[in-house]
Amino acid sequence: MRRVPGRGGRARALWLALGALAAIVLVLAVAQIVLPAIAAQRAGDRVARYGSVRSVSVSAVPAITLLWGDMERVSVSAGHLRASPAQMADLLWSVRAADRAYLTAPSMDVVVSSLGGGELPLRAMKFAKHGDDLTVRAGVQGTDLRVALPAGFEVHGLMVSDGEPEVQVSGNVLGVEVSARAVLAAVGGRLVAELLGVPFAGLVNLTLFGDPRISVQGVTASPEPGGYALTIQARMVSA
Repeated sequence: MRRVPGRGGRARALWLALGALAAIVLVLAVAQIVLPAIAAQRAGDRVARYGSVRSVSVSAVPAITLLWGDMERVSVSAGHLRASPAQMADLLWSVRAADRAYLTAPSMDVVVSSLGGGELPLRAMKFAKHGDDLTVRAGVQGTDLRVALPAGFEVHGLMVSDGEPEVQVSGNVLGVEVSARAVLAAVGGRLVAELLGVPFAGLVNLTLFGDPRISVQGVTASPEPGGYALTIQARMVSA
């Protein structure tokens, strides 16, 4: 004969269930406060390797998903930054799990000395990630692009042709002094400076940015006071 639990047993079970539910709610509430702060600190530390950080915000609902790297939004406002293209690729890849990510900086020096020049100064740099799509916008002066070319090359200004950034360059190619146009373009997922109208130009086209994790889709430019605004569209891919 089966015993029917008394009122006392049922009440005790109900209180235990309510207590467990309250504990879960408390843990989630604490996580919603603590975990975004920890994630923001980590995001800020990654950017701080390359300059100063003004503010960081991270959001995720529920916040406990941050424990395995997922987040809805991360936004970093930085001061002046200085990084190489490879370091920027690492920084972009570090937020691949975020649905939306934003980074702004009033100025940035892109270290391209390996190509024979020095540092490319950018202004009003803005990075945005929506899903796997990336957009980078920054202001640049045409003559500053000389640092992205081999030693001995000169840039004589930047112009926009059908929305594509184009510069007039002069220098030595295979022992011959040449003057030619160079277009910044997306080629095979890389950002490339293509020389136009030069024999064997394919041998001296320069890769300004290339990383197997980030595929450059296109680059456009538009005039703005003091120079030009470059916009680079890219997409994250599997490493």
